[in-house]
Amino acid sequence: MSMRSLSSMLTLIALSGILTACAPSPPGERNSRDRNLIAAEEIQRSNSNDLHALVARHRPQWIRGRNSAAISLQPGEEVAVYFDRTRYGGPEALRGVPLDGVRSIRFFSGPDAQQRFGLDHRRGAIVVSFRPDG
Repeated sequence: MSMRSLSSMLTLIALSGILTACAPSPPGERNSRDRNLIAAEEIQRSNSNDLHALVARHRPQWIRGRNSAAISLQPGEEVAVYFDRTRYGGPEALRGVPLDGVRSIRFFSGPDAQQRFGLDHRRGAIVVSFRPDG
């Protein structure tokens, strides 16, 4: 095998690896790198008693809000919690809510939450989505 052939083969192998890494996940398969999402599979594997325990165990920074030390907050300002599209309060609203019927839990950072829900979301928002049949 010539050096040119070897070089071409190595280039093809490298490009194949890059393309594979950039390819989207197959339908139904979640991207495990999304730290802003707790998908149904992770919820089902959890041995938590309620939503608050699940989030506190798996994504504790969501309850505090990311970069909360860098933001000057007013007393009482906290991460907002939504069940589907309805605001229910702060992280304490997650206490006592069973995991049954929960499809996913997503965190929106302060800037993303402000853009989506309004300026009173400086610490972010946690959105719990329920299955229609749950």
